[in-house]
Amino acid sequence: MPLTIGDLFIVFAAVFGGIGLQIWLSTRKQIWYGLLLPVISIGYSLYLVPKVSFYEELNTQFKIGMYLQQNMLTIGLLIIFGICQWRRYAKKNQ
Repeated sequence: MPLTIGDLFIVFAAVFGGIGLQIWLSTRKQIWYGLLLPVISIGYSLYLVPKVSFYEELNTQFKIGMYLQQNMLTIGLLIIFGICQWRRYAKKNQ
């Protein structure tokens, strides 16, 4: 089923809105705000792992691959957080 223009717009708005929210939270004075979305993301992936482990027909490599795929969002959010914190640190020490 192909995506309509409206569906595609909603997907892009959600992706860019999430990235914008992460950048905004990562540039706040308290660094814990920037870690909020990565903690939610890793919590969801930890919630999902026991549900996948229930299926015995899935091999271990598939489960590990699925776990890593679930954490790609967490890694991306942490990279954004690290870049924003590094820029704040560099600007502060000029």
